[in-house]
Amino acid sequence: MLNFAPGMALRIAGVYVVLAALWIVCSDWLLTAWIQNTEQLASLQIYKGWGFVLVTGILLYLITHRQFATMTRMHTRQMDIELKNRFLAEQLQQNLSASPAMTHIHRVDGRELMPVWISQNVTQFLGYPVSETLTPRWWEDHIVPEDHDRVMRSLTKLFDKDTLVMEYQFMRKDGSKFWMRDERRLIRDQYGMPTRRVVGTWTDITERKQAELTLRESEDRYRNLVENAPDAILINLEKRVVMVNKACIELFGAQKAEDLLGLSPFDLFHLDDHVQIRERIDRACTLGENAPLLNERIVRLDGQCVDVEVSAAPFQFQGKTALHVTIRDITDRQQTERELGTLHNLSMQMRKAEHLTDVTPIVLKQVLHALQADTGCVMLLSDDGNELTVAQGDGDWAQSIGSTFPVSSRVKTEVLKDGQALSIAEDRQLLADLPPLAVGQGPVVVVPLRSETAAMGLLAIGRQSNATCAPFSPSNIRLLTTIGEMSGNAMRRLYLLDDATERLNRVQALRQIDMAITGSLDRRVTLNVVLEQVTTQLRVDAASILLTSPITQTLEYEAGRGFYSNAIEQSKLRFEQGYAGQAASKRQLISVPNLKQAEPPMLRDDLLANENFVTYHAIPMIAKGQVVGVLETFHRQLFKPNREWLEFLDALAGQAAIAVEDARLFTNMEHANRELLQAYEQTIEGWSLAMDFRDHETEGHTLRVTEMTVRLAKAMSINEAEIVHIRRGAL
Repeated sequence: MLNFAPGMALRIAGVYVVLAALWIVCSDWLLTAWIQNTEQLASLQIYKGWGFVLVTGILLYLITHRQFATMTRMHTRQMDIELKNRFLAEQLQQNLSASPAMTHIHRVDGRELMPVWISQNVTQFLGYPVSETLTPRWWEDHIVPEDHDRVMRSLTKLFDKDTLVMEYQFMRKDGSKFWMRDERRLIRDQYGMPTRRVVGTWTDITERKQAELTLRESEDRYRNLVENAPDAILINLEKRVVMVNKACIELFGAQKAEDLLGLSPFDLFHLDDHVQIRERIDRACTLGENAPLLNERIVRLDGQCVDVEVSAAPFQFQGKTALHVTIRDITDRQQTERELGTLHNLSMQMRKAEHLTDVTPIVLKQVLHALQADTGCVMLLSDDGNELTVAQGDGDWAQSIGSTFPVSSRVKTEVLKDGQALSIAEDRQLLADLPPLAVGQGPVVVVPLRSETAAMGLLAIGRQSNATCAPFSPSNIRLLTTIGEMSGNAMRRLYLLDDATERLNRVQALRQIDMAITGSLDRRVTLNVVLEQVTTQLRVDAASILLTSPITQTLEYEAGRGFYSNAIEQSKLRFEQGYAGQAASKRQLISVPNLKQAEPPMLRDDLLANENFVTYHAIPMIAKGQVVGVLETFHRQLFKPNREWLEFLDALAGQAAIAVEDARLFTNMEHANRELLQAYEQTIEGWSLAMDFRDHETEGHTLRVTEMTVRLAKAMSINEAEIVHIRRGAL
């Protein structure tokens, strides 16, 4: 309303001046003209003044009343407009906050842009407060370095084209990067002249960029998959080949893709399959159904027929329905299936075998049938590896069953040792390494019967030499080699099962020890777990752990398991004293097969008098190059360990050493931490006393302040851990 006050006052003053002037001039003229009596004229002058006051008062009231009514209506309208504008502004701000785009206004300062206004949702999306975003060069400083120069060069185009769209990476408050789309427009006035304002939006397009990258990667993967796919792929459009991959060119025996492009599918497939192919193409193109896998035959460019497996799927290609045809050469697969059938039958038959003599006739029968051989034999290797005995024979070798002959150097080197197949086709002198054969024998192949660790013998087959005799193919030799391995492994399968079970149990034992080490800092708990696994997995009757004392350089009892009494707990040995001391000083395993016959006798016989131990082992526990103790095992019966038993004992000793070392490190760390805290407390108290000595008037003041601070902290329910730090700060 104050905006209208100066104008209203001016109008009222103007009206008053005009009325006063008219009243004075007109009333004086009328009175002078009508009244001649001076006394009467004086009286009328007084009444005239009161009349003027009355008239002007009424007029002023009417004028001011009208003006104030008008002003009230204008003020009400203005308030309504302000409320509406405020509502619209709040609604706009809410819409901007909910918008995925951040709006900004910049002022043009030469060739630079200075921020003027940025929507509040910038804090939601970027994490920066609005006040920080309005600082000069904030926007430039937060563009990622790899995009900064490109963006600043592009920004100059805004003054030439009025609009600019940029995409670049920007830094959030938390340091993370994201892709942003920046759209800007230079504002022009009604005459088309550029103003000094630029309006724009920032939009997070990270998901879109990721989608574009994913799409490009998907396209590249599809292209690479098609080009480098092991299966032949062609595109059939309107019954013409329009695209082929490398595998398709090789499958059809072409030199280049152009040799196949433009051909009809009926030119590439066998005549017997044309009716079936036509039906599959029509159904796929008409109904949009995939053509399932089907065995067909193709005709290579050289006229050779090849068995293949074909599938097709319709898709849109160049705006038309095309077929994505996949062709797989199944020649090798069919051969493999036959080989697998042979191996399956052999496996099923060998499952029934309970003795070695049952395995050899089964193997020979299956091999002769699968490889269409006429002659064959199975030869077993002697324990010393120098002789072969024919255990089973057929054909020319049937008469050699039971015969024994020495192993030649060639067979021993190439077949038994290296595991190679020996093929004898041309050099007949090589047959001297095998049992005698009839004259006219054709090709012969010899393969080892091998287990995973050693050769068990030889498997040999041959064909009679005639017009239809063919040499053994690489696939035949591969199959025969596989059969030799299966047969050798069958002889040891039960042993391998037991061995695998025992290894698994030992791995689980080590795992349990690892869990105990990582799950507990109590050394005794961990060592008890170690001893439990030692007695269980190594099948010992008792076990103990002696730890070294860094101060006395002695071995002292720490933990034990399986003893009849507690006498072993009194064990205390110096280095090099007794078998345990020797193991620690020499850093090697000490084994005593029979304690009753041991020389020198065990020093702790008095402690173990009622234990009846026979076999003893002591192995040092070494961690980080230091002997931390000795692991002892005891058997109450004579025991002869193998290599694997000793290796696992060493592994358990290593785990025990790790447990001991970890516990010692933790103990030392706790001790060092306590000493550090104590020194810290003493230092602070010393500083406090030093301040008291400097000024006797304030003596004890620091301690009083400290106590008062602690009481205040307790009254505020602050936890004890924080009160410790508060006390130090106050002190």
